Amino acid sequence: MTYRKQKYSACKLVAAINARIFLGGSDVSNEEFEMMVDLAKCRYGAALNVDACYPKLELVHKDGPLDTMPLQWVRENLPVEIGYADPNLGFHSALITEVIEDKVVLINASWPEVQWSEIYFYPDEYNRKLRSFKWKLKP
Repeated sequence: MTYRKQKYSACKLVAAINARIFLGGSDVSNEEFEMMVDLAKCRYGAALNVDACYPKLELVHKDGPLDTMPLQWVRENLPVEIGYADPNLGFHSALITEVIEDKVVLINASWPEVQWSEIYFYPDEYNRKLRSFKWKLKP
């Protein structure tokens, strides 16, 4: 599979697109991506409106727990977007596509895989993010 890479401050949007690809969908065209970058408001800063892109990607999401960061929840809800402190990118979102014992496999991150215990989560609950994606049910 070919996953989309980081462009702009669009890591949350890239995570959602990569979740779509992981679930068996297609990537979006470059034109659709640029339109969603503007819709998500992440061309020049954080993706403040990324939720508006999910219907266009035909995805729904489920947020994980805020008080803890349980690896078991991740294992049971793949693919999972994770918000964490990336050593090269600062506050960043990537997509977890696999859990192997206590390692997670990441797409669009500084490392392709990392021990769960080595990930630094900012201490404030509002910065702790786990988000699972599934296909939107069609009527």
